[in-house]
Amino acid sequence: MNKKSNRKIPANRSSSRKSRKSSRKNTSKIIPKIVHQIWLGSSTPFKLHQMYMDTCQKLYKDNNWEYLIWTDKDINRRNFPKTYDYIKEVIAIGKEMGSLNKKYAQIADLMRLEILYNYGGMYLDTTVECVNPILLDNNDKFVVSNECKLNGFKCKSEDGLYVSNSFIATIPKHPILRSMLSKRVLSKLDYFSPKVNLETGPYFLGKFIHKFKNKYHITMLHYSLVYPHSPQEKCKCIHSRKLKLKPTVMLTNKEGKKIFLEYPCKSYRDSYFIKHFEAGGTWL
Repeated sequence: MNKKSNRKIPANRSSSRKSRKSSRKNTSKIIPKIVHQIWLGSSTPFKLHQMYMDTCQKLYKDNNWEYLIWTDKDINRRNFPKTYDYIKEVIAIGKEMGSLNKKYAQIADLMRLEILYNYGGMYLDTTVECVNPILLDNNDKFVVSNECKLNGFKCKSEDGLYVSNSFIATIPKHPILRSMLSKRVLSKLDYFSPKVNLETGPYFLGKFIHKFKNKYHITMLHYSLVYPHSPQEKCKCIHSRKLKLKPTVMLTNKEGKKIFLEYPCKSYRDSYFIKHFEAGGTWL
């Protein structure tokens, strides 16, 4: 059975302590309290990404979650036995094209799936600001959300149905992830295609969620809890001038213009997260 969540955010939330040992590969029947994030490319995250990552690390550590950051150094066969060969293929293609940075999105796509399959927990893009601790219950096994303002299972574009993959929470060894990570599936993907979203991104995730949504319990959170503004909307946290009564950080956008970012953002107080589409990707 599927359900659409409109949960209220609790003012306070406590949870039991998770040790690092408990985050190793397991077959937990509940979603483990582990936050996973991925940073690829430069040795350290860019300032803006680090700011958002800091909000997640602090919020969830304060609520007794474990926080793990995965980088290029973690890419090996031991950590990624199912996707390692395909990740290496993507890297080789990127180098051959002379634009490895354009393939980091696909590498991150593959990494997040196998990390969640092995460990369970919650994956967040580094462009996600954490506002309130997420409320999960024991019935939640696979939790997603979608950026369009429709029933999340109906989001589509000219390329088909999709489910955003900037946020995924799941139990370890979930059958949906097992199917996505099968050799039969991975070997048929076109890693040369420039349409990464179709091959390994939101359309790839959407394909399998729609395939199994009547077989497995999938929680689709209301878009406002994760994606309170769409990619086409201006984020309420971005301003053209410095704010007197709110803390702001000055940045320069792609056009070279100065913008002022409200940080932390208080404009979406009822959300769990704020996906900042204007901030770029989880890679260099």
